[in-house]
Amino acid sequence: MRRSMAWVSIMIVSCALGITLQAQAVSLKFATLDAPGAHTTFAQGITPAGQIVGRFWDARDRAHGFFRTSSGTFTTIDVPGPTDTEAYGVNAAGQIVGRFWDASSAVSPYHGFLRISGRVIVTIDNPGATKTEAYGINDAGQIVGDFQDARSEWHGFLRTSVGMVTTIDVPGATDTYASGINDAGQIVGDFQDARGIHGFLRTSSGTFTKIDVPGATLTNADGINATGRIVGLFKGAGPGQHAFIRTSGGTFTTIDVPGARETHANGINADGQIVGDFWDARGKIRGYVATSTP
Repeated sequence: MRRSMAWVSIMIVSCALGITLQAQAVSLKFATLDAPGAHTTFAQGITPAGQIVGRFWDARDRAHGFFRTSSGTFTTIDVPGPTDTEAYGVNAAGQIVGRFWDASSAVSPYHGFLRISGRVIVTIDNPGATKTEAYGINDAGQIVGDFQDARSEWHGFLRTSVGMVTTIDVPGATDTYASGINDAGQIVGDFQDARGIHGFLRTSSGTFTKIDVPGATLTNADGINATGRIVGLFKGAGPGQHAFIRTSGGTFTTIDVPGARETHANGINADGQIVGDFWDARGKIRGYVATSTP
């Protein structure tokens, strides 16, 4: 399930935090990420080397993407001209994907983008789409995301490094969204059917597996790493949303930052480092990176 830029831009500030969490045999140390000059920061994707991409809002409530090195240096990412830019995925070569909003376009305001060589921006628009969004990229340069067609229906897509596009539709779904891809070509995302919103895992051969956290009323699968571990969010019977990790064998572990009203997990690397965001007790949302501890 996607959130609009306007929905999040008015609700969030950031601050420093360090927390160690013990939950269902998982021990994680959390720390926030604050982009310079930001009043809110979301962490979206992470490489094996610990490089992180995401998005933040400045004092004027304008959205920007960011790239953070493993040493903590931030670089702001703005597609020239548009009102807002958001970065969502990054691979080991530093290629970054995301979406931008073109306020001057009456036909297709949302576009995907690919940033290569640290500066070159390539716009991604699927043929016939009214909106295109890019969310994940692997080391082979394969990109996943979603697009809206003329009938306002959403479809996932897989784009190769040479620009060939395959549409992804979960059988029986009314809308399909693709969010993450690993180097084996496994894709995760979420879809909506008559019963609600579910996560999915798609193999490189095109086989789908539905992902539902036990007891959840909503499940989103947002990131997948080289070992097949999946992260995302779910909503249970109680208030708020929670993050989860799912092993390749199908075992779920819930992750909640202590004291948080909501916790979301957006990306995971091969070492099990997780990036995401959480709502604190006052409703403020902060980005984080979580690292496993012994």
